[in-house]
Amino acid sequence: MEILEKRFNCYLMDEVEKFIMKEFHYVLQVSAFYLYLRGKWIYFSIFQFILYLFILGTFIIIVFYTMVLMKDFQLSIAVQAFHIMGGASMTVNISLWMNYNRDILSETFTIFHSKFYQYDESFDSKMVEPWLEEVQIFQKNMFLYVSFILFAIGLQVIVGGPIEDMLQGTVIEETYIINVYMKLPIPLYFPFLITNNIVKYMCLVYEIIVAFVVLSVLGTAAIFMLYATHSVNVQFRILIYSIKNIEQRALNKCKVKYNDFKTYQNIIALYSDPKFTKEYEQCIKENVQHHYQILRAYAKIDIIERWPMFINIFFISIVIACALFSLIKGETRIAPQLFSFLLLILELSITIVVCKRGQDLSDLNDELFRSFYETKWLYCSKNIKQSIIIIQEKCKARLTYKAGGLVDINWELS
Repeated sequence: MEILEKRFNCYLMDEVEKFIMKEFHYVLQVSAFYLYLRGKWIYFSIFQFILYLFILGTFIIIVFYTMVLMKDFQLSIAVQAFHIMGGASMTVNISLWMNYNRDILSETFTIFHSKFYQYDESFDSKMVEPWLEEVQIFQKNMFLYVSFILFAIGLQVIVGGPIEDMLQGTVIEETYIINVYMKLPIPLYFPFLITNNIVKYMCLVYEIIVAFVVLSVLGTAAIFMLYATHSVNVQFRILIYSIKNIEQRALNKCKVKYNDFKTYQNIIALYSDPKFTKEYEQCIKENVQHHYQILRAYAKIDIIERWPMFINIFFISIVIACALFSLIKGETRIAPQLFSFLLLILELSITIVVCKRGQDLSDLNDELFRSFYETKWLYCSKNIKQSIIIIQEKCKARLTYKAGGLVDINWELS
């Protein structure tokens, strides 16, 4: 019970909950990506999560049996069933993984809400405000892009496929082929006969519900991972900027705190001033704390996206292999090929963006190491130099997200 209490009764403040709602609206709750476990909503959220898993579990079994039945009669339908089964399986894995790591997600949201670290008035925030706004703009753009692609995939399955078959002259006239009902957007085996329109429309609604669950979960996972990785990279840029301007920050602190402080023209005299040295040390401590928060967020995001990214990469390979296999076997139907193409576009685009974020993370970590050489560290006191060395030692550890904990997510992967 203690493990369940730790993972699911997460101690988020009201401000953090409001932050989540502001950034993601109801997307996380609707997709059961991050359940709302407060008050009376806890029962609804748990029921929603179990219902999603039940719907997806039964659907995976049905699609798998459909694929087995159709592999020797309609290859295109079997391949399409395999694609859809892969997407549904990925959805189940992501849902279970994210809710299993709910405590890590909660801590990550808390870090995001705190904006990692808040510097005092000595820090010129005007220079970094565009970077923070960039996170919001990027999130909105990715939300629109992912939503558009997911809508296109759903439209292709429900509307586009039948129209393309009609135009191509490959419409399947039979109602049943080997117990697989063919008069639905996704032909499926059902353990009962569909003999009237009421049952047919109930099966159609079932497919629409499954499509909604799959697309909402996958879309939410993509949006969160892109948002999280981009946020960490922006914080690295802010940290580097603050280090490169550390002397000015220390001077600003001195001017605010000490009325009798005078600005030295001589560098050695300035760095020998005990007041300046004290404030310089304080600036270094602030940078250490900021760096610590960035590393905390990085470590949690690495855990959260580890298996979803691994499954995503594996699924891309499967989609490409199935599409090529269909072409080799002489499959001429446009509908399943276009469906595979749209899936591939979505998966590849997300993978490329995350790989770029992973590469940027490594590059920014290296730049952070070098940024101290742009300061006048030679004139600093022994204590300050020791603090600088501590941060540089941390920077020597190569930062990169890992798919499955094995494969580096960077340009080498893409």
